[in-house]
Amino acid sequence: MNQEISKLPASDSRPVLGANANDRWAALARAGVGLVPIVGSALVEVVAEIVPNQRVDRIEAYLRALEERIDRLSSDETAENIASEMKRPEKVALIEEGASVSARLISSDRRGHIAQIVAYGLTQEVSGTLTTQRFIFLYGELDDGDIALLISWAEPMGAVWRLHPQRADFPNSDEYHVAEGLHDASVMKLERLGLLQFLPRTGGNSHAPINNRFSGRPEGSHILSPLGRALLNRLELSDLPGESVGNE
Repeated sequence: MNQEISKLPASDSRPVLGANANDRWAALARAGVGLVPIVGSALVEVVAEIVPNQRVDRIEAYLRALEERIDRLSSDETAENIASEMKRPEKVALIEEGASVSARLISSDRRGHIAQIVAYGLTQEVSGTLTTQRFIFLYGELDDGDIALLISWAEPMGAVWRLHPQRADFPNSDEYHVAEGLHDASVMKLERLGLLQFLPRTGGNSHAPINNRFSGRPEGSHILSPLGRALLNRLELSDLPGESVGNE
């Protein structure tokens, strides 16, 4: 290596990452990505090939979180097999997509969520890779507010309403209507992604949907969909054995 990598102060155990991609990945490799000898070195080897130009500080945090979660999901007997399996093209794609999403995330908690999804996929059969890729995509589409709203549908009745903007919290009506519009947009996004399911209110003998007389849109409520429940369970943000209903 042409350029030396400077040493960290004693108070920080992370490796200093050099000016170019090769130096940065070498620094990570020498650190062993930290915790698990077999899995850690395999992660560095794979990711060094696929994301050399990404935001390395965030990728480093993602790698460490991924390693920690793989360690938690594996045993001494399975670690070597997982390290070998993750070099398969299908598993490399998972690591790559997780790294790509993580590079855009500021929150360490959210990078941990992505690592959780990827780690689960790396410990499963290759046949489940597409499902994991779709979970990564879905999570990448959500912002912090969307996630909080989705979680509220998995909690006891009333949690959903607490996240709805309240008129008393806003000094003027314009701010309230903006907040209400953003909340409704988040709900519609969750429905569009299939994470919430809309149950229309019906009436009469024909059981035809009832439309709101002001907006013209169908009246009804949302419930957490099977896909939404599966995503929350994959993230370890909820553990729902059955249907969970929330009223708006």
